[in-house]
Amino acid sequence: MGLFTSQEELFRSLMDYFAASPVKILSCSKPSYIRVEIGSCFSQNWPSYMRVETTLEETDAGNHLHFNFDTSKEYIAGSVFAILVSLLSYGVLSWVLSLIILELSYGTIVTLPVLAAVFVFFIIIAFENYNVSVTKKRFIGELSKFAQSKSTHLSSPKN
Repeated sequence: MGLFTSQEELFRSLMDYFAASPVKILSCSKPSYIRVEIGSCFSQNWPSYMRVETTLEETDAGNHLHFNFDTSKEYIAGSVFAILVSLLSYGVLSWVLSLIILELSYGTIVTLPVLAAVFVFFIIIAFENYNVSVTKKRFIGELSKFAQSKSTHLSSPKN
């Protein structure tokens, strides 16, 4: 994203924007680096926490913003949750099937809980991936609206 303004003015505008939006500013280094954490306000489906590093680079064509999304915290939490729910579903289904053992074969009692647990695990992981992509899109969409509102007030560079 390229903007025609001074690097200091862009940094100040971004800091004001992040301070007013539902993000947590973790660190910043004036005039070119801001690190924020996106909270659950950007994702309405599921709590989502990811860190975004924003670097500002001044070039002849204007200032460019570069974003680096760190989703490791989100994926670790989602994976732990998926494993726990899968183990819980395996245990409950195994227990229920062992109670009605009269009508089922041994292969069914062993196979069905494993398949159910694997299915639950992949459904949760797919939901986690979807949630991360929605959170990124919403964050970039909000930032794009901010940049467009700023670009109407900014002039092109003078030659």
